[in-house]
Amino acid sequence: MTRSLQPNVPLDLGLRQLDGLAVIQALFASPATRSPTKVVMMTARLDLHSIRTPLSMGLQVIYPKTKTVTSYC
Repeated sequence: MTRSLQPNVPLDLGLRQLDGLAVIQALFASPATRSPTKVVMMTARLDLHSIRTPLSMGLQVIYPKTKTVTSYC
């Protein structure tokens, strides 16, 4: 579906049933989904490892969950 629709993807790093890093790895593993897909990650984890790892994988934007969604609008 990501290949055909090329959506922007809001993603929580701490998903209950699937690790957000695994989602990023799957999306960025294929050139077909890496290039057109923009992933914005939200996380309550603000430790250095939780921030560096997704950035090193190619993620460009991480929003801390310390703010409400409406504060970004």
